[in-house]
Amino acid sequence: MRIHLIPPSIQLGSSERKKIVLVIFSSRKVIASSQQIRFDRHKMCKKSLTCILVLFAALLVIHLEPVDAVCCPTIEGRCEDGTAADHNCGRGACNIFGCNCDNGCREKWDTWQTGYGGTKWLLNCDFPGNDIGNQELGVEQCGNVCNLKEGCNHFSHHLGKCWYKSAQLSSLVKKFAQGGLCGVLPWKDPK
Repeated sequence: MRIHLIPPSIQLGSSERKKIVLVIFSSRKVIASSQQIRFDRHKMCKKSLTCILVLFAALLVIHLEPVDAVCCPTIEGRCEDGTAADHNCGRGACNIFGCNCDNGCREKWDTWQTGYGGTKWLLNCDFPGNDIGNQELGVEQCGNVCNLKEGCNHFSHHLGKCWYKSAQLSSLVKKFAQGGLCGVLPWKDPK
């Protein structure tokens, strides 16, 4: 079957017919070529999208650091060390959830003075109750003797007398006592 694109009433020479056939043949190639380009572009987009997603996932895996699950919450607007809390109780910067804080959480004894052997102490304070013994002793010796005494994990010194005490350190209540000194041995907390 032969299709006539040019009506028979038009007379064309052989060179003109060759040009028309060439144009028709070329236009079919162009159409086929443009369809191939569209198909290739679609395949490239699919491949590119896959590559981008794989690259993104790889970057996430590479840049994610392990998160320390320790959080430093506030209790009624205060931290465990007794200081006022801003948003959390970290010693350094924390994430938005108050966790993974630089240098960890503020602890109960952070604001206390550190004495010989790690004893934590404060001036003008007393721990009432929980007594396991007492003796007349200089203030500088009170913490050392408490450390040697079985069960002693905190102490108070007032008016020349050292009071040895034992209780969970988390339960201690600190009271003001002019001229007194109180101290804790955090490593001896029975928890």
